Amino acid sequence: MIIAGIDIETTGLDPNNSEIIEIGYALWDIELDNFISCNSFLVKPKKLLPDKILDLTGICQLMIDWHADHTRESAIEAFKKDIKDVNYLMAHNASFEKSFLPELSGYKWIDSKTDIPYKKALGKGTLTHIAANHGFLNPFPHRALFDVMTMFKIASLYDWDEIIERSESKTFLIKAVVDFKDKDLAKEAGFYWDAERKSWLREIKECDLFEFTGQLSFNFKVLD
Repeated sequence: MIIAGIDIETTGLDPNNSEIIEIGYALWDIELDNFISCNSFLVKPKKLLPDKILDLTGICQLMIDWHADHTRESAIEAFKKDIKDVNYLMAHNASFEKSFLPELSGYKWIDSKTDIPYKKALGKGTLTHIAANHGFLNPFPHRALFDVMTMFKIASLYDWDEIIERSESKTFLIKAVVDFKDKDLAKEAGFYWDAERKSWLREIKECDLFEFTGQLSFNFKVLD
């Protein structure tokens, strides 16, 4: 079975007013438990890069000007040609990639944030933190291809059959019903602050929902 891992770097979080500046991907054979190919593209946006992007990713305007040989459309088309025989797409926090890449909505997705059966607290934090929790470092965090390789390295430490089974389980969004003085309880339980909704939220797989909510010491609400 072949899985295509993908990561994108963008100029912001909102797909309605942000642009893709890098796409990185790799194909992983789960029987061989190894990479079989990989690639990445710098993508030329229509606007100049915000200054904050250099601090976050290391990608600067000169890199775009000198080395971005793809438009968004040509990069996605090249990616789709390489994944014609894959069984699943995989990303860390896959909802982000899906929001920027509606062209890939017809594929089955695995989300390494929720579908890997992390042991205890090993799955908490960013991808960089999760890698460190598993005993290794990503030397180039927030560069697309390296994030994909980091994701696959983590996933390879677990049972792929279980990961795929979990990917078929529905994902629910849970809201922590806490006031300001109890926000640390939500944070400790893995909830994140959503500024737009002004809520502490966490995504939970249906297969984990009963056990997870049964351990919470505060009220909660299932949003979807």
